[in-house]
Amino acid sequence: MTGREDILKALEIIRLHKELRKQGKVKKLRRVKSAGSRKFSPRIAKIMDDVAKDYERGVKVEEIKKKYGISDKTLYRILFEKGVELRGSGGRPSISTKDLRALVKYLRGVKVKDLAIPKWRLSYIRQFFQIPKRQNLDPEKKERIVTILKNFLKDYRCRIVDLPVETVEGLRKRIVEVVKS
Repeated sequence: MTGREDILKALEIIRLHKELRKQGKVKKLRRVKSAGSRKFSPRIAKIMDDVAKDYERGVKVEEIKKKYGISDKTLYRILFEKGVELRGSGGRPSISTKDLRALVKYLRGVKVKDLAIPKWRLSYIRQFFQIPKRQNLDPEKKERIVTILKNFLKDYRCRIVDLPVETVEGLRKRIVEVVKS
C-alpha cells in the first residue's frame, strides 16, 4: 500500500465514524489539543513524518496536498500534531529564473518599466538578496553580483517557475556576502 492509499483509508475510517455518530451508534471521540499526543499506526506515522519533512524543506502546500492526496485541513492537522512551525503566507522564497534575469538587466541599467517583472516584484527580489538600489551600489560589487547571477542562470537554462528553496538560499548567501564585503 502506498502512503496515499493509507491516508485515503484513514479518511474513509473517519467518514464512517462520522456516519455512525450521526446515527447515534457511537459517541464522539474526544480530541486532545496538544501536539504529539496522539498515537498512530507506524504506517500512518511515517506518512505524517514525510508530510512534515516535505513542509519543513519548503515544498509548496499545494504540491504536498497533491502528492499525498490530502486536504488543507488534514495537512495542517498533521503539521500541528507534529509540532511543525508554520511558515505563514509567502514564507517560502518564490524566486524564478525570470526574476533573476530581470535582476541582471536591472543591474546592467535597463529601466524598471522595461523589465519583464513589475516594480514591486523587483523591489521584493532586491530586498530578498539585500541588494541596494543600483545607484547606491559600488560598480565593482554590481559586476560581481551580475557575474554570480549569470553563472547561476547558465546552469538553469530551462524555464523553471520556482527555483528550489535550497538553491535560492545558497545563491542568496553568495550575493549577500558580496554586498556586505
